[in-house]
Amino acid sequence: MRKFNFKLQRLLSFRKIQTGEAKTRLARDVGELAKARNESSALRSIRELTVQIRMESYESGVFRPEAMNIHEHLLRIDESIGRSEDQVLSAAKKVDKSTRELLEKRKNERVIENLRKRRFDKWMKDYRREEGKILDDIGTIKFLRDRNKEK
Repeated sequence: MRKFNFKLQRLLSFRKIQTGEAKTRLARDVGELAKARNESSALRSIRELTVQIRMESYESGVFRPEAMNIHEHLLRIDESIGRSEDQVLSAAKKVDKSTRELLEKRKNERVIENLRKRRFDKWMKDYRREEGKILDDIGTIKFLRDRNKEK
């Protein structure tokens, strides 16, 4: 019986490599998104602490030297938060794009996998049919030999 041979095996291997690369890109983009979110969160925390220091200095009536330029500092923090939010949005768009790309690559891979499975199932059916014929022939030969021995 002939060995199972899938002529599109190289294409299937290539598609699996593409899927793996798409997974890697998605993981990298998710990491960038997490990093951007962490940075944005840290900047917001710094802003809250700065506002708290400003309020404490006004409430206590004690004028701290660091409170002198606190307004300009808050403006710079707000600008940084804005840039950080833009980075978060950009990273989220990259994640969406990478996700769509991964789904497309996975779909292409599944098409070839399903074709391979159908061809393998057909090959197995043919293999079993041929094996059954061979076993029937062996059984017939044995039966005829046993019958000839009896005579």
